[in-house]
Amino acid sequence: MAELVLQKVSAQMLVPVSDDDQMFIRQLKTGQVIRAEFRKTRNPHFHRKFFALLKLGFDHFEPQPCQMEGTEQWFTPEKNFDEFRRWMTVKAGFYDVIGYPEVVFGFEPGA
Repeated sequence: MAELVLQKVSAQMLVPVSDDDQMFIRQLKTGQVIRAEFRKTRNPHFHRKFFALLKLGFDHFEPQPCQMEGTEQWFTPEKNFDEFRRWMTVKAGFYDVIGYPEVVFGFEPGA
């Protein structure tokens, strides 16, 4: 399976971006059908800015001791960039709510 990069140049025309992409298109026979999934590429400027802000926040983040809910045990979270990034993404509202069968069908866990 090959990855093909195309650029839109008019209302109904996509052209290959690199020489490898052009070679792949030339090897196709007239009338041959190909199937593909298309994705827009990320804006690299916003992507770099997002990660620069994450790094700034992470550098100033100091984990505080927390008490486990319902127990007397205390712990200090590990300072981990990937977990910090996930936490910030959720706090920004980018997450999916997942329902479990016992909630959907009215069953209570342990009942």
